[in-house]
Amino acid sequence: MLWGGAAALNKTHVDQEANAIAAQMEDGHSEDEGNDMHLRIRGGRGRDLAAAIVVMVAGLWMFISNSIVQLGHLPSLIPYMFTQRMGYLIFLCAYWG
Repeated sequence: MLWGGAAALNKTHVDQEANAIAAQMEDGHSEDEGNDMHLRIRGGRGRDLAAAIVVMVAGLWMFISNSIVQLGHLPSLIPYMFTQRMGYLIFLCAYWG
C-alpha cells in the first residue's frame, strides 16, 4: 500500500510535467474541453450500488496496475521522493518505527 502511494505521487508528478511540456509546445494556447460536461446518473439504489462497486473495482485496478508500472520508473522515483516528497518519507519511517 505504501509503495502504491509513492507510485501514485510519482505518476502525478510525471503527468504534470508532460502536460506542462505539451502546453509549452502549443505556444501557450490550451483549450479547456469538458467544462460543460456533467455526469448525472439517475436510478434506484440497485443501480447506484452497482455503479459504486464498478468505480471501486476500477479504482483498485488502477492503483494496482500503476504500482506495477511505476516499478520501471524506480530510478527516477527515489530522487523525486527525497527532494519533493520528504513528508511522505517521514510518514513511512513513522509507520515502520
